[in-house]
Parts: sequence; C-alpha cells; structure tokens
Amino acid sequence: MRKRAILPAECAQACQQLSLRADRELSEFEIVLLEAHLAVCADCRAFEKGVAGFTTLLRAVPLEQPIVAFQLPRGRSRANALVASSLRAGSAAAALAIVALTGLATLHTALESDNAATRSNDGRVHPCGALWVGTMGRQAEKGLGAIYHFHRGELQRREVAPVSRLR
Repeated sequence: MRKRAILPAECAQACQQLSLRADRELSEFEIVLLEAHLAVCADCRAFEKGVAGFTTLLRAVPLEQPIVAFQLPRGRSRANALVASSLRAGSAAAALAIVALTGLATLHTALESDNAATRSNDGRVHPCGALWVGTMGRQAEKGLGAIYHFHRGELQRREVAPVSRLR
C-alpha cells in the first residue's frame, strides 16, 4: 500500500482550489490568493499541471447516456433564494450592529477611504493569521480596486494585475 504524505494546510487548500478553478467556481479574490501560493510552491504547480491535463482528457470523452430515464430534483426557486439571501444579509447586519453597539470591535484602518469609487469586497484570514482584503469598483469597473495584506499590525497594498473583471 502506497503511503501519502500529509500536505501542509496551505497546499491542501490550494489543491482543492485548483479543482474548483477548473470549473470556474472560485471568486476573483480566491484566484489571486491561489496564484500567489502557486508562485512560491513547486509541488502545487506540478499538481496544477496534473489537474489541467486530467480535466482536458475527461472533458474530451463523450458523455455516457443513462440506461434508465430519471429527472434531477429542481434547484431552489428564485423566491427561496431571495428569502435565504435576505436572511443572511439580515443576520450579518444584526451581528454588525451588536459588534458596533457593544464595542467588541473597533475600526483599525480604513481602506481607500479617500476614493469614493471603490468599496471593500471580500476578505479571508490566512492560516498564519494574516488578513487578506480586497477592494473593487462600486459598479465593478475595470482597473479599480486592490488587494491588501494585514499582518502583525502592518497593512500593505499588494499590486496585482487589474483586479476588477466581470466573468
């Protein structure tokens, strides 16, 4: 039996994200973080080539036709999706109000407060504790926005290729 090495958490996440990227299921922000990891990790770059090759081969094979007819269950209706997203937004607003009213958190640094054309977009905490935050154009205009890295009390703006792009 062949033993598999235990991957570091960053590499395990990168491997999952490579699969998601093949199906265009990553956000723009997640793609930027994945590309940053691939730039410094040879093992994950090698895995990326394998995923790309396997995906190409798999998609070239003709689809099998089922022997028995069946119907997949319907997805959520638009009304149900709207209610669910409203509940999530309401929950987030309530949590934000509680934090603001109780003083559990304070604003550390304003991002691009001098630029009315941008807004914060997405953020993730890296396993090392660093916070990555993105900004974008309010209407997803091309060329607006940036990626910020906050770690050990220091905020750095990371220059990347044009961040805003529509899918």
